[in-house]
Amino acid sequence: MKKKFKNDILLIHFYYTDEKSFASTRHKDFMNYLGLKKKIVVIGADFHHLKKNSIQNKSNNFKVLTIRNLKYHNNFFRLLSIIHFCIMLFIKYRSYFKDSRYLISTSPDLIVSSFTILLSNFYKKKCLLEIRDVWPLSLFTQKNISRINPFYYIFNYLEKYIYKNSYKIFSNLKFFNLRLKELNIKKTFFYIPDFIYLKKPPLRNKRKQINIIFSSIDNKANNFDVVYSFVKKMSSKIKNIKFYIFLYNSRRRYKKSFNIVFKYDKSQVYIQNFILKKDINFGLTAINYSELYKYGCSPRKFKLYKEFSIPNINLCLKKDAKHEFWRDSYNLNYLKFNSHLIKKTINFKNSTYKLRNNKIIKKTFDKLFK
Repeated sequence: MKKKFKNDILLIHFYYTDEKSFASTRHKDFMNYLGLKKKIVVIGADFHHLKKNSIQNKSNNFKVLTIRNLKYHNNFFRLLSIIHFCIMLFIKYRSYFKDSRYLISTSPDLIVSSFTILLSNFYKKKCLLEIRDVWPLSLFTQKNISRINPFYYIFNYLEKYIYKNSYKIFSNLKFFNLRLKELNIKKTFFYIPDFIYLKKPPLRNKRKQINIIFSSIDNKANNFDVVYSFVKKMSSKIKNIKFYIFLYNSRRRYKKSFNIVFKYDKSQVYIQNFILKKDINFGLTAINYSELYKYGCSPRKFKLYKEFSIPNINLCLKKDAKHEFWRDSYNLNYLKFNSHLIKKTINFKNSTYKLRNNKIIKKTFDKLFK
C-alpha cells in the first residue's frame, strides 16, 4: 500500500520572490504550473536583498511559508541569516520534509541547498536540485574572491556534495552537464529554461523617438559601468533617443537628464506595466562571454525583454553564438561604439525572437517527478 503524503512537492528557496519584487518569477511560474495537479508548499526567507514586499498566496496554485530570518546589510550578516534560516527550518518545519513526496532545492546558495539535501536524505526523500548559477566559480570570477580564501574550500566541498547527493539535477544553464563531467559526477540532468509568456507584440511602427530600457541590479556581474558609459555617450550625440534605467540595490544615485531617466527599486509588476504603456524599441545588456558562461547564460532581464518582444542590444567584446543569449542579441563592441554605429544598430531587424515552446518545457519538467 502506497503511503499518502500531505504534500506532493516541497520547495526550499531562501531567495524566493514573486512579481512584487525585482527578481525572476521563474519559480512562481513553475510552481503555479505544478500546482494545477499537485499539492505544493514553498518555504522561503522573510527577508533577503532581492525582496521588498511580502508574498501573498492569493494568486498562487500553491502555498508559500516564510521563515523570519535575521536581516542583513553585508555578507557577514547575510551568512548568519542563512544559517539562522537553516536552524529554523529544522526546528519548526522539518515535519514538512516528512510529509512531502518530493523536495526541490535550488542553488545559489550552497548552504541552504546542502542542508536541504542533508535533511531530505535523513528522511529518505528524493531531493531534486536546481542550479541557477555555478557557485563557487561565479563568486571568484565576478566578486574577486581569492582561491586561497577559506570559503573557497568550504564552497567547493558543498558544491560537490549537493551534486552527488541529489536525486536529479535540472538547470536553466543549457550546458551545465559540462560541469558535472569536469567533476566526474554521473547524475541525470535536465535542461529547463524559463517559461516565456508573450505579453506584448513587436512594435510595428517606427517612431522618431527611440526608447531604450535597461533593467538590472547594479553590480559587477551586470557591468552597469559599461552600460552607463554607453548611455551618457549616446544621449549626448543622438537627439531622438531616450533611456529608461531601472536599478535595484543601486550603489549610488546617478545623475539624470532630459533623455536619461532613472528609477530605483521598482518591482517586476511596476516595470512590466511601464513597458505596456510605453513603446520600448530596445533593451540593453552588457555581458561578455567568459569561462563561467561555458555552462550557459540566462540573465533575468533577457527573459523580460523576450516576453515583451523587445530586441536586445548587448554591449560586449566577446560572444558565443551557440548560446541563446548571444545568438538572439545584437552584440555591439562597446570599445568601438559611436553615434553612426548605434544608428545602424537601431535600424537592424531583430524584433522576432524565437520564442520557447512552453509545452516542451512542461513535459521535461514533468519527467523530474517520475
